[in-house]
Amino acid sequence: MYDGNGDEVLTYTAGVSWHEKESRAETEVHGALKAAYCDAYHAARQEINAGVSGMENQSGFDARA
Repeated sequence: MYDGNGDEVLTYTAGVSWHEKESRAETEVHGALKAAYCDAYHAARQEINAGVSGMENQSGFDARA
């Protein structure tokens, strides 16, 4: 089955039955979200690593609890 843009969004496979497929638009959105998450994650890791250098574990986590 195809959407209005001609993208296959529903397909049938013998032994599996019907299953959905991402459209090009969905793939683009998911790619943009993954890139934004990855960028934010790496920025946060750099910030954490920069703040920890020269300090002992001061994360505020109490392992004794």
